[in-house]
Amino acid sequence: MIEIAGSTDIELQEAVIKELKKISADWRKPGSNRWIDWKYYTQMKPQKKDAILVDEDGNYVIDENGYPIMIPPEVRDEDQEDYMVVMIDDEDENAETGWVVNIIIAVSVYIEDDKNQGMRVIQDILNRIWLHFAKKGIIAEKFEMERGAKKRFNLENITNFYEGVLMTKWKLPMVFPEEVMELS
Repeated sequence: MIEIAGSTDIELQEAVIKELKKISADWRKPGSNRWIDWKYYTQMKPQKKDAILVDEDGNYVIDENGYPIMIPPEVRDEDQEDYMVVMIDDEDENAETGWVVNIIIAVSVYIEDDKNQGMRVIQDILNRIWLHFAKKGIIAEKFEMERGAKKRFNLENITNFYEGVLMTKWKLPMVFPEEVMELS
């Protein structure tokens, strides 16, 4: 097995999540005193839970007519709301600067908002994240965010679920041959 003395895309991903946890710890939902109970995922969020009721053995619960009982729509899958996913995307190595890694930060918030301001909330969150990383410049004392981030918004949201992404590029520290060691 070869161990690389240096930094990897996975270490970068973990450092980004650590920073997100720090800056988002005291964020509140609009018009609420409640903290946002963020869930942080790597690469993908969990699959949405089944909309069919199951018993403790994992079998579908059947009604008197032999049909599976559906879970009422007002029962929400909380793993699917108020989350950030930090995804490692394309990576390119440059002989002069080392690896450049694309990191996508996807944000989703559940807001019961009669003023339809959910997309503004997502914009605000993505702005806060970008500003933090842009001002900080380097995280974990070794990962540098490049300028040229992009934001994208899901305009076809399910009611009360708002989503957007921040696409960033990060430089990993250079790794030189003398820093690679063979382990037995």
